[in-house]
Amino acid sequence: MWKTTGHGPTAGVALLAALFMLGGCHSSPSNSAPGPAALERAAVRGQVSAGQWSKFRQAARAGNITAMVNLAWLYQNSPPPQRNYALALVWYRRAAHRGNVTAMTDLGYMYEHDQTTPAGLIDLGPDYERALHWYRRAAAHGDSAAMNALGFLYMRGDGVVQDDAQAMRWYRRAAAAGNAVAMNNIGTLYAQGRSVPPSAVKAFAWYHRSAVRGDSLAMLNIGSAYLSAAGGAASGVPIHGRAADLARAAHWFRRAAAAGNARAMDDLGYLYQHGQGVRKDVARAARWYRRAATRGDDHAMDALGYLAMEGLGVKRNYAQALTWYRRAAAAGNSKAMLNIAYMYVHGLGVSQDNATALRWYRRAAAAGNVGAARALQRLNQP
Repeated sequence: MWKTTGHGPTAGVALLAALFMLGGCHSSPSNSAPGPAALERAAVRGQVSAGQWSKFRQAARAGNITAMVNLAWLYQNSPPPQRNYALALVWYRRAAHRGNVTAMTDLGYMYEHDQTTPAGLIDLGPDYERALHWYRRAAAHGDSAAMNALGFLYMRGDGVVQDDAQAMRWYRRAAAAGNAVAMNNIGTLYAQGRSVPPSAVKAFAWYHRSAVRGDSLAMLNIGSAYLSAAGGAASGVPIHGRAADLARAAHWFRRAAAAGNARAMDDLGYLYQHGQGVRKDVARAARWYRRAATRGDDHAMDALGYLAMEGLGVKRNYAQALTWYRRAAAAGNSKAMLNIAYMYVHGLGVSQDNATALRWYRRAAAAGNVGAARALQRLNQP
């Protein structure tokens, strides 16, 4: 499986060196950000001043379409209490009905991602019918982000009959219009052999086209391809030998991490922890894991728990280890669940408690962890 995300600002989940990622269109936060990057960052942090908000409102009410889109973006992407999806919809709709293509795409995003249910009403989930309507309108006006979003909906079968060939057609249209995320997605379809004969070489070529245009998921996929090549797997990359391929993997993970990709930060941590492609430095590995974990990466949380439990690169701290394991487990990480069970079995930082350990073994096994299932078999427990 290749790493995938939907239409939106963040990436999904993956196993190191084994999975590759498909990118969403990133339209909502990037196509309609209100002005300079500094203002965008301030909006996400809730640091836009009252005066700036007032200027956007005044301009929007005076009929300035760009201000309408920017005001909607602020309502959509600012943290509470400034966040207000209802008002974001109002201003996106006003701009869209005046022909603004970015607003059309962003309306599609809100309907796709269930950002349209008014407070106090029953949440009925995503409205794919309306999402498709607005994406198609934006795509008809040449918006590549909307084309990419349509490709993703067809690939997943969200609101439409699942159709990889149709997904590929939309991705190609978006890529022809210069959309780097769509280029990455074409690479993933070639990697998986979906609607086209599988071709690791073509997949890598599309990833590279995307990466040189700045897409962090494509950079991550290239790094993962080199890591796979170093392990002897066919991955479509030019083979330079294990050491050189590992170094190239580290290079691309570093580029993706610099672009803010949390999974690449986690992968860099792994390379530094094990001395693959870089000089072994467990303390540096811990720093990369921490950067990834603060961005929500559950694999990095589990790794930090392990380092704290074993005292690798950091001072041994069972309480901190358990905290990281619990955070990863709360995010669904079955390996962390297994590690929590291990700590209770051996009384590491907690009172030895086989009953609690058994509950964690069962949770891990239910989440698909083979090691936990084997542990339950050894204990003769269902």
